[in-house]
Amino acid sequence: MRKFKVFLFIIYLPIFIFELIIFKLFTIKNSSVSYQSMINYFIITRGWSNAIIHFFLKKNLLKKNKFDLQINKLKKNGYLIKKNFFTKKLVLDLKKSLKKIDGYWIGDKYKSKSKEKLYKKVKAAKFFYTDDDLLKLKPVQEILSNDYLFNIASKYLDAEPILYNINCWYNFPTKLPDKEAAQLWHFDMDRPKWLKIFIYLSDCNINNGPHCFVQGTHLNGSISREILNLGYMRIQDKIVNRFYKTKIKEFNFNEGDLLFEDSRGLHKGKKVTSKNRLMFQIEFTSSLFGNKYNIPSIKKRDCTNNFYKKVTSKRYNYQGIKII
Repeated sequence: MRKFKVFLFIIYLPIFIFELIIFKLFTIKNSSVSYQSMINYFIITRGWSNAIIHFFLKKNLLKKNKFDLQINKLKKNGYLIKKNFFTKKLVLDLKKSLKKIDGYWIGDKYKSKSKEKLYKKVKAAKFFYTDDDLLKLKPVQEILSNDYLFNIASKYLDAEPILYNINCWYNFPTKLPDKEAAQLWHFDMDRPKWLKIFIYLSDCNINNGPHCFVQGTHLNGSISREILNLGYMRIQDKIVNRFYKTKIKEFNFNEGDLLFEDSRGLHKGKKVTSKNRLMFQIEFTSSLFGNKYNIPSIKKRDCTNNFYKKVTSKRYNYQGIKII
């Protein structure tokens, strides 16, 4: 069956290349079949296809990046930690702002059909807010305007970074790891190349869902063929431990800390056993080719002056946001 699938995607390759060229020239969104093909080419080539797609689609920087030790470490290990990056005031302001908006529960046993308020009763492993609602919050606009985040992303991607995928969510205690809450091992594959930034809005230790990452598995050829043959799916602990037990990193953080991560590498968030975990996350990519995505919109009157100037003056970098 697998050989047959490989054969089909090889036959589809000319169409895939055609969609790449159309996207490059006219920014016409690719088909879902091409997105599935990108995933399968990644599996077949163990990541090398993504490197080629990224090189073809990226917008080059006007100035070549100088050597940077922390970027070198990020490229080698797949992650970079910045302690106490955001102030306690910003974190507190964001928490207060979140109390004013509703969100959705999602988990293996329950999913919200419409927006709900975050009450004391826990209904699922995860409670998240929509990017449209998050975008209206002033502390979020301050984070999205941060030049340092763009600078790290541009150096890592070696390209003009595109900001998109704005997320914020709570994780709550469950008896078993939850697939919907990404509490099993997996790798992400929405774009050719990207960098995620996790911003901790609460202290995180062994009890409330520490993040785990397999060092080095973001590199081409680093994920074992046996794991890739399972497909684009959640992976059990025993399988990952068999191949990477000595490379697994488990992180504890304080509120305001940052984790830069190439989530093409194997990663998961451990299940929460007590209290909760509050996380804010954004993503930078070199191209929006790939999976479907939402472009959140915001009215001009809801923007701070600084945020409005940033978004309107750097349209390429902020094309994942729309001001109406």
